[in-house]
Amino acid sequence: MLKQVMVVTVGIGAGILILKAISKESKSKSKNVEMELEDFIGLLKEHLVVENLSGDELSKWFRENEILAAEDINKIIAYPTKEVLNGLGYQFNDELDTNKSIIQVFYNTKNEKILKLRFISFAEIDSKLKSMLEKDGMIVIE
Repeated sequence: MLKQVMVVTVGIGAGILILKAISKESKSKSKNVEMELEDFIGLLKEHLVVENLSGDELSKWFRENEILAAEDINKIIAYPTKEVLNGLGYQFNDELDTNKSIIQVFYNTKNEKILKLRFISFAEIDSKLKSMLEKDGMIVIE
């Protein structure tokens, strides 16, 4: 029970840090703040908190949203590093906890837009999935 409470607390804390980082950075940029915050609120609506993250859980979400899959769409699983988030169009100065969270994304490579994404907080990660992510910090499925 204590472990579950810790996972939920980490997840909520990560969401708050993300909103603060985006809000703070957006104020200093001329980017469309309203759209950026709207996108990120969408991310937090898709926030999943699990004790043990597996590839099966990630595959299930991709299958449930398969209608978004098309020729120019990549499916991405990545640690939410500053570089990854900035590359997806979110301006971050701070790192998120890459030891306990990942993001999962449907990304249109043609117009460089995120179609759908979710933030996942976890206590443990499957060793095979962790090994795959350690290579580049992300997995891209074209």
